[in-house]
Amino acid sequence: MFSLGCHTKEVSNEGRLPCDVAYDHAVQLVPGTALSTSRAVETVIGDKNEQTRERNGMNITSSAFQHQQKIPRKYTCDGQNINPPLVFVDVPQAARSLVLIVDDPDAPRGTWVHWLVYNIPFAVREVKERSVPRDGIEGLTSSGRPGYAGPCPPSGTHRYFFKLYALDEILEFDRPQRVDTKVIEKRMKDHILEQTELVGLYSRS
Repeated sequence: MFSLGCHTKEVSNEGRLPCDVAYDHAVQLVPGTALSTSRAVETVIGDKNEQTRERNGMNITSSAFQHQQKIPRKYTCDGQNINPPLVFVDVPQAARSLVLIVDDPDAPRGTWVHWLVYNIPFAVREVKERSVPRDGIEGLTSSGRPGYAGPCPPSGTHRYFFKLYALDEILEFDRPQRVDTKVIEKRMKDHILEQTELVGLYSRS
């Protein structure tokens, strides 16, 4: 299979072409039909998000939808408004707790937090639909209360980031159920061992 060595950053220490430059030259480098050229281009640019996910040891997946694909209506405000099933893969052995944040950076008034669960035991590997990660603590979402709130974009297609963090400590607060993502992110900033994300899409149209 034809493949061009390239990198996704603007500067490379390995002397390889950026993927966007390699893309521009793909047609010149690959002889043959338009079909073979198309395949070469796909090989060159790939899915940058998937490349990032593959490089990261820890991963978060769902049997309900694939990365960068549509979230089923069932898990949104237009359906049952329950959380989708999730699986945590290759959590680092040194982790003491996990944090799960689901947010929408495309919300009109800035990033909207749909779910926050922290102090999830490091041994947890699965979250079933319509459930809270075992022994995890739900913090406040942007609605001002704890609990999952499914995608509900006012217009267009929004991206929903299911972010998983592996921490080297257990987070302690005086009022555990009253903390929000700002507090969590500030506290865990220097304690993140690994992080990964699963992105789902949803539009109400």
